[in-house]
Amino acid sequence: MEMKEIAYQNNDIILKYMSAAFKDVVLDFYGLKTAKIKAVISTELPVLDVSEEAMDFVFLLEDDSILHLEFQTTNKKDNLARFLLYDARLYKKDKKDINTAVIYSAEIEHAIGSIDIGSISYQVSNVYMKAFNGDDIFMIYKAKFIKMRN
Repeated sequence: MEMKEIAYQNNDIILKYMSAAFKDVVLDFYGLKTAKIKAVISTELPVLDVSEEAMDFVFLLEDDSILHLEFQTTNKKDNLARFLLYDARLYKKDKKDINTAVIYSAEIEHAIGSIDIGSISYQVSNVYMKAFNGDDIFMIYKAKFIKMRN
């Protein structure tokens, strides 16, 4: 008698199939208190990435966390979704806490600092260059540089 091979993820396959087949009662069964299911959406997320995306700056800090800096001249909400994806990929690679700061050019006075998309809440620290006096900063660092050289 020929033995059939059972998929390694057989329990996952069964639970997924049963959840789709019994979508009208599955949430109550699992004890999930949400809105009713409207439709079953494909779980396949094909990814073909032939481009390279690069974050502006990433630093490993002394507390073993990561600081991710982005420099922006626009304040589009889509930027935060992109930074979230960068941070998710970075976390998957390094498994370290990540804090992200977005440095906005002087033209930007206000930008969205967080997005909440259900189970995922993402927040960055916004820094607005408009709040800085460039002349004062230049003089402070010029004095420090001169002092260091002497």
